[in-house]
Amino acid sequence: MDTIPIIEKKHDPYEALRIPEFRNFTLARLCITIASQMQAVIVGWQIYEITKDPLSLGLIGLAEAIPSIMTLLFAGHITDTNDRKKIVLGSVFLMSFCSVLLLIVSTDGIEYLNSNKVIAIYSIIFLSGIGRGFSAPSFFAFVAQLVPKKTLPNAITWNTSTWQTGAVSGPALGGLLYGFIGGVQTYSLIVVFWIIAIMLIMTVKKKPIPEIIGLQSLKEKLTSGLKFVFEKKIILGAISLDLFAVLFGGAVALLPIFAGEILFVGPQGLGMLRAAPSVGAVTMALIMTRRPITGNAGRNLIIGIFGFGICIIIFGLSKVLYSL
Repeated sequence: MDTIPIIEKKHDPYEALRIPEFRNFTLARLCITIASQMQAVIVGWQIYEITKDPLSLGLIGLAEAIPSIMTLLFAGHITDTNDRKKIVLGSVFLMSFCSVLLLIVSTDGIEYLNSNKVIAIYSIIFLSGIGRGFSAPSFFAFVAQLVPKKTLPNAITWNTSTWQTGAVSGPALGGLLYGFIGGVQTYSLIVVFWIIAIMLIMTVKKKPIPEIIGLQSLKEKLTSGLKFVFEKKIILGAISLDLFAVLFGGAVALLPIFAGEILFVGPQGLGMLRAAPSVGAVTMALIMTRRPITGNAGRNLIIGIFGFGICIIIFGLSKVLYSL
């Protein structure tokens, strides 16, 4: 008896992008990432130009991190129990409003803001941090509702690639534009990116709130998550190692000082410096698609952290833009 040959379906790398709602949302996220990265470069350079103080640069990250971390503690719970599109739009509206405020501050048209520009920028960044705290969980949760379950891995791949693309192009574009056409014009372009993102998200239809089995309170979710991490020693060790590496080895906040006083490359060079880590991340991601890590994950993690530390030391001693 003849058997019917089984024809395997050919893998479609563009499967998720063929879904219009996911495609529009991905384009919106690209615009958001580019706008956010451009803004981060400009804000850092503005604070550096005004204060010439390394501590002031560090306070930018603190002004955004505090509200973002505090918001994240309950943003996930709210995302799970409410309309995710409304939360996504709300966070995007808030962050775009902050960009408009930064544009107003940069015009130097209000005398009070001119004499309190640094405080005004910190306040706006603090407000933006609240929006970021809600955007992270709501964006990822909303993506899962835009594609079928079988397409989700492909959607996550495109979602990550989109973020990395924005993280590479955004800082470079922000630094170049700020250096050549000025802050007001660059902030205006950033606002345009936000408007495009909002319009694209508006094309996505409202999705039903997923049914949650065994609904937990906010306190129960937080405690169960912490309990899981502390019970799994491997996860706790990996998280702790990454935490200390970023905490003591992160040089991003000081890049305006390096660009202005050590490398003498101005905002254009600052954009290149901010984009460089993402270029490396994209390159490594492409390499890992060809040669994935299938064993010795712990050893490779230690090697990676050790290499990261060596690169930070070399960067700190360097006087040349194109070195590590």
